[in-house]
Amino acid sequence: MKLKRVLMPMLVLGIIFGLSSVAHAQVTCSVDSTPVTRATATGHTEPTGDARVTCSAASAGTITTTTVLQLDYGVSITNSTSFPTGRPIALTGCTGVFTCGTNVTLIPGGTSRQPGSIQVQIPGPSVFTGPGTSIFIVTGVLNSLAGTGKTSTLTTLTNATPGNGYLINGAADSSTMISTVLAGIKDPTINSVAGGTAVLAANGVSSDSTFAIDITENYVDMFRRETQFNGGFVNPTGAPGADTQLKLQFNNIPTGTFNINNCSATATKADTTASTLAPSLSATNVDSNIPFITINFDGDGDLSQVETVTFKCTGITPGNAVLTAGGAITVQVTLAPTGAALGALGALLSDATTGQVPRFASNLQPATGLTVVSIVPATTNLLASFAIAGGGFDTGIAISNTTADPFGTTTGGATPANGAITYTFFPNGGASFSFTTGAAGTPTGNGGLTSGVLNAGNTYSVLLSELLRAAGKGPAFNGYIFVTTNFTNAHGVAFAVSNFDGKFTSYVPLLVLPSPPAVGRTGGASGAEQLAQ
Repeated sequence: MKLKRVLMPMLVLGIIFGLSSVAHAQVTCSVDSTPVTRATATGHTEPTGDARVTCSAASAGTITTTTVLQLDYGVSITNSTSFPTGRPIALTGCTGVFTCGTNVTLIPGGTSRQPGSIQVQIPGPSVFTGPGTSIFIVTGVLNSLAGTGKTSTLTTLTNATPGNGYLINGAADSSTMISTVLAGIKDPTINSVAGGTAVLAANGVSSDSTFAIDITENYVDMFRRETQFNGGFVNPTGAPGADTQLKLQFNNIPTGTFNINNCSATATKADTTASTLAPSLSATNVDSNIPFITINFDGDGDLSQVETVTFKCTGITPGNAVLTAGGAITVQVTLAPTGAALGALGALLSDATTGQVPRFASNLQPATGLTVVSIVPATTNLLASFAIAGGGFDTGIAISNTTADPFGTTTGGATPANGAITYTFFPNGGASFSFTTGAAGTPTGNGGLTSGVLNAGNTYSVLLSELLRAAGKGPAFNGYIFVTTNFTNAHGVAFAVSNFDGKFTSYVPLLVLPSPPAVGRTGGASGAEQLAQ
């Protein structure tokens, strides 16, 4: 009897302790991933790493009830379980007691997306019937990174609806989804070798109608064809799904029939070999009505080398546009297609217009547009590198207005224009000074001027001593002279003569300067003076 009285309480305690151990047996879940290495800071549909959730039971017979596990991505999710076609959000890789779509399901069933989280429902009871590990993987999530300031992203696993028997490793477990968030492209630059900056005079005459810019990806696998983006899915015709694109926005194009034309694009790799990107343009010309061109890729990018797209145009048609000297046509570039991350109230964007994949926030670079066409005064700048007056010598300077020519304006000839002439003198050891024809005392010279204006087809020749008197300066001069004509296509020569007695005469053509507003005189072949226009 005594033994029975001792054994009975011990048996009851054993049953209680046994039941307690079953009731408190736990399933512990954690998340990890193989993160995407790089993503674009302005992207709205950037692929992330796959989130793998691992749940482990400590012992057999663990009793659980229905639970909802939540994966918080920290940024907006911009797709669903049905969009985009070919690679939506999905459950895969279920092992152990998990069966994808049966006892492990994405909720809510219609879209399975919150603004920044995914929820997975695991029903109870007794999902885990023995010790071991069970896994499910969430794939295909697209994130919007634009405006977030993120340099990387994490996904955090939590219990949205705690079920009995479930624990999260450390209450909330996190894993990196995107290792590095970077700008997609570098600020575009002028390519001086391929074309530099075009120059257009205010009278519509173009001295250089070619310009070129370089657009370089900021990391090796930014430029991708459609088949290389987000796992390589290709949407049916008409559905969202495209290459990464480049959209060029032109600013300050004059109105009217003005247009920039004969545009093209090529691509090269960092090792200077040709790229297989095969860029193609939405149009080969641009004007004020449609001031942009989009570059698509018809070939695969090299995902191991940085690639550069060179955009070039070789034609300018002024048409009837009114041009203002000092103006500039500029260009900026953004990744495209552009759009928003989500619609009103966080609604999913999935139609062919607003739901394109990939999709980017508009971010025009550089912040101040690159000047691709400089509109300069309709002038010609000439240089007499040596002139002398005094000591028995005098220099004669002859300027011809050749805007009248036999070629005709419709077949490439110059546009006739009239204008005054300004002489700027730089004497040795003295201060510079200027004189413009038409001012009081303008020398008649050979009679080529009409009221101080040199008309198209005429030549004005005058002695340096005459110009000095008209400028109110002394008779002696030794130095150089810049001559600026208020018309294009001017040519000139300078004669050094001695007493006009035929004993000494020499001449040299005046050098022609490229327009300084467009081609600076800071050195280099592009800014060198020349004899040609």
